[in-house]
Amino acid sequence: VNLREAERKQQLYNEEMKMKVLERDNMVRELESALDHLKLQCDRRLTLQQKEHEQKMQLLLHHFKEQDEEGIMETFKTYEDKIQQLEKDLYFYKKTSRDLKKKLKELVGEAIRRQLAPSEYHEAGDGVLKPEEGGMLSEELKWASRP
Repeated sequence: VNLREAERKQQLYNEEMKMKVLERDNMVRELESALDHLKLQCDRRLTLQQKEHEQKMQLLLHHFKEQDEEGIMETFKTYEDKIQQLEKDLYFYKKTSRDLKKKLKELVGEAIRRQLAPSEYHEAGDGVLKPEEGGMLSEELKWASRP
């Protein structure tokens, strides 16, 4: 009697397990089906977005082609004119800078010659520079020697 009851319980347990396995199998199939459905939806959306993007790009290209080429050429010409003017300004400022540096070197050289030559303005008249004059002289030499 006990063995029959144990066998009966075992059969019920087996049937329950079979039912659970079937339920899980059904759930897995449903989830796989839902996943496949979602994949298809995503593929459709992606394809649709790609088509929309391509249409927008074609519209933009068409719009740019329709634009008056003279307007583009005018803009290009304006930029070329600005570049030429900037190049002229650059040349002018470089030349002015070179001229001013040359003039500065000449003035510094002249000042150095005046300081090195004995003059009546020095107290001793011996041509020896005072320490503060030497500092000024080295600063002037630094400025004059820059390119």
